[in-house]
Amino acid sequence: MVAKKYGWDNYLIIENEFIEAKKYLSFERQVNFETDSPFFHNEIVLLGSLVEIAIKKLIEFENPDNKFAPNKISDYRRLLLFLFPDIEKYHSTLIYSDIILKPFEGWSKNRLKWWEAYSSIKHGSSRLPKLEHALNLLSAYEIILHLIHFEEAKLAGDKYIFYQFTEMPRLLDFGFQSLVSSTGIIGYGFNANQYKICDDKTCLQQLIDIIKEERSEKNGSDNKVDL
Repeated sequence: MVAKKYGWDNYLIIENEFIEAKKYLSFERQVNFETDSPFFHNEIVLLGSLVEIAIKKLIEFENPDNKFAPNKISDYRRLLLFLFPDIEKYHSTLIYSDIILKPFEGWSKNRLKWWEAYSSIKHGSSRLPKLEHALNLLSAYEIILHLIHFEEAKLAGDKYIFYQFTEMPRLLDFGFQSLVSSTGIIGYGFNANQYKICDDKTCLQQLIDIIKEERSEKNGSDNKVDL
């Protein structure tokens, strides 16, 4: 199957903006990961909102009937770690360097620093974020988009799928796919059997019910009035 990748045009536009910024700041030097910039501020706001939208779309594939929409990062964490138990290992590589980005690494135990940077800006912080947070958000967006494409293939009943690109990524390379080139067509192909995905719908529904119950209890507590 050849398919157009969801959100890929958005990704390439943002990636090209990073490539322009790279003319003035070397991304390959680890010391520059601490650099602050208004550019990173703006990119983090944009990428954070796109990641939120993409995560909700990803979860809908596994819960199409209930239309459950997570509304906070702890919901995302619990659901994605359940559905994609290997997500903490997924990574992107900064092309032409040995720098590997693992945006979800350690998520089962720790908070995501790049998400906290996005959240603080969204809630009014004027502090300038770092290159490190911006690159990890770009990598996170790339990974979530890939998982959406995987779910689309699974829904179509395809165990092998080829995604054709009009333009290949030029900054971050997928760390969990193989480049395919055939008869002049460029893109990525993958075998669905290579991915560890939890398909236990009963356990997923139980987790969703727990999250809903916790949300209901919290809302009830927030609405209480002490007399």
